[in-house]
Amino acid sequence: MIFTKDEIPDDYNKNNYADPDKFFKIDGSGILKVRENPSDYGIGIKSGNGWNEEVHQGEKLGFTFVKQIQELHVSFGWFNDNERGVVTFLDDKGNQVGGKLVIAGKGDGAVTQLVLKPTNGGFFTKAVFEGANPNVDADGDGVNDGGPATNSFLISEVRAVYKEQSHSQEVTASEDDDFIQAHEGSDKIWAKGGDDVIVYDTEVHNVSWREKVNGQWQNKNETIFEADTIIDGGDGKDTLLVAKGDTIDLSKLNFTDTDVHQFTQNSQGEYVSLSDKDGNDIKKDITYQTTNIEEIDISQNEVNDELNISIKDVLDLTDDNNILKLLGDQGDKAHLDRGWSKSTDQTDGDGFTKYEGYDSGHKVVIEIEDTVTVDIL
Repeated sequence: MIFTKDEIPDDYNKNNYADPDKFFKIDGSGILKVRENPSDYGIGIKSGNGWNEEVHQGEKLGFTFVKQIQELHVSFGWFNDNERGVVTFLDDKGNQVGGKLVIAGKGDGAVTQLVLKPTNGGFFTKAVFEGANPNVDADGDGVNDGGPATNSFLISEVRAVYKEQSHSQEVTASEDDDFIQAHEGSDKIWAKGGDDVIVYDTEVHNVSWREKVNGQWQNKNETIFEADTIIDGGDGKDTLLVAKGDTIDLSKLNFTDTDVHQFTQNSQGEYVSLSDKDGNDIKKDITYQTTNIEEIDISQNEVNDELNISIKDVLDLTDDNNILKLLGDQGDKAHLDRGWSKSTDQTDGDGFTKYEGYDSGHKVVIEIEDTVTVDIL
């Protein structure tokens, strides 16, 4: 996440600012003001003290973030050499995190870029910047903070490094027959032995971020798929039960999704992209692997499913027997890719129709419940 002074309009007349993308908000002890003086520029507090727009002794500028922050990379503007400021980190309950930091910069237009983080290595949701009192020991090092009586500064840029949130739960079942339902997100499930039922759910997030295009910040968004990254049915007859209101795409049970934005959720419930210390969006390749499954049940999700099923999908999904059973109800459809054919052996069908195909010399069979409409492409 990046904030720059350019976000605050010149005619702004409020003491707080809410980022339209809801990454952060700013609150000041006075009216927020941006100064564009070539020797000293950035956002500060409009006041009658010294240079009107700077954050002076006794004035505060607070940045509150949507999620926990690991560290900040901040660019300061200073007018005089060795001016001082104080930084305090707070958690979401208002408790101080670590000790206060005393910062100093160089004047004459030099921009000081500092990496700031709590002294105890903790995470925080708010950082408060204020002008230092020369006669006070804010950081507790036994020495007064010093600097001139006019201690003040401006902030021209803030880059926040989020604490990455875990969207994953690891579940290892017993050797008995288990009903396994992990929480929403990219879970890892090992069913081991027994005839297990594994609840399969997915999430689709509209993730937003900001990107600089031709020198201007633009809002971007992307739809991101999230599901269990590992499902291993283990031994026994194991069933993927598609969760109520959800659906399943067999092609996404075993594949690698490349350059996926990593994200967190803000206080408004919206999903926002994570950034590194340089403001670049964090992306990763995510591999999904589902194996040793004997049945897929779409009969209880209360959705009219429409599945495209390839021979390779079934081969990758099943155990060495290469046989998959699909349970569905009226309104569900299965589209079988080229290579499938209706089996000549329909013995022991018991309400199911068998289809077969071959992949790299392996015979693959899918048994589809007769309530499901089937066509072969």
